[in-house]
Amino acid sequence: MCESWQKDEDKLTFIIVENSSGYLDDNDDVRHMVGDVNCYFNDPEDVKANVELEVMVAEVGARRRGYAKEALSLMMGFVVRELGVKGFRAQILEKNVASIRLFERLGFVFRKRIDVFGEVVYAIGAGDVGWGRVTGVEGRVMAYTRS
Repeated sequence: MCESWQKDEDKLTFIIVENSSGYLDDNDDVRHMVGDVNCYFNDPEDVKANVELEVMVAEVGARRRGYAKEALSLMMGFVVRELGVKGFRAQILEKNVASIRLFERLGFVFRKRIDVFGEVVYAIGAGDVGWGRVTGVEGRVMAYTRS
């Protein structure tokens, strides 16, 4: 299973690792995983202009501690710098107020409601006011290494 998502050209996943000690050895990573953040490159019209973001902090004790915001910021900064992405969107359950507020704090703006699924779509693009927040973020929750 891990191999399939590592080689999926339409998806990029970063694992969110809680590291309160400041040091993880090679055997500690799984024990400290608290969630993940994903980019989906599934717009056939323009792959780089409409990347869908998804974030999940599965560990209840790690929620509301800034991990989701930092993970999203890192992922967005990475794909903007490394892949030339020019825009993002997020489909969020309308009742998930915490996620809506998270994306608003990142500069995303409401675009549309999808009534049949009870979802709302928030987006941000290179021309939007909040775009400056997307690049250049360094953080503590994850690192990317090329193999």
